[in-house]
Amino acid sequence: MTIGVTGPSGAGKSLFCSMLAARGFCVLDCDRIYHEMIAAPGECTSELVKRFGKGILNTAGGIDRSALADAVFKDKAALGDLNRISHKYVADEVMARSAAAANAGIPVAIDAPLLFEAGLDGMCDMTVGILAPRGSRAARLTERDGATRTPEQLQARINASRDDSYYTERCSVTMMNNGDIDALGEFADRIAACAEEKVKGPT
Repeated sequence: MTIGVTGPSGAGKSLFCSMLAARGFCVLDCDRIYHEMIAAPGECTSELVKRFGKGILNTAGGIDRSALADAVFKDKAALGDLNRISHKYVADEVMARSAAAANAGIPVAIDAPLLFEAGLDGMCDMTVGILAPRGSRAARLTERDGATRTPEQLQARINASRDDSYYTERCSVTMMNNGDIDALGEFADRIAACAEEKVKGPT
């Protein structure tokens, strides 16, 4: 059983996925996988440098994420190129890790902000959208990323997010996260129960 978890930046996807992990899921965080890939020289790093130049490299030969953000978040064409390059490498890694978990009988949750854009929804039995009011998302992003990103970069990330309707039209189910931890936990219980029923099959 594979569940895709998506939604706009700062909505609480990571918190929800941590709840799924506590319920026995193998969580594949696409952002983390991507960051691992670009932290050192490799195929993904090389292709990004070819597109955006050596100015995005850090002293260790990996990608300076702040420099890359400056290069793309004010340029839709550049952002599209970044997504095109990164998605294929992340998708390959997610497929490999998901298959390993499935072979071990472990349900999988794919935490992917760009689940549909990257085509990862095709791997999923169910897709879940975690949404939140815009003000709450901005506050969460500032708290989480304020030390490493400028206010302009944070605002650009908010502005680049899809409208809620994008997720409600595409996801199997959505949840409006208003900051109620208990409600989010109950939603995680429901999703975990659905996964368990799917694994067991009809009786």
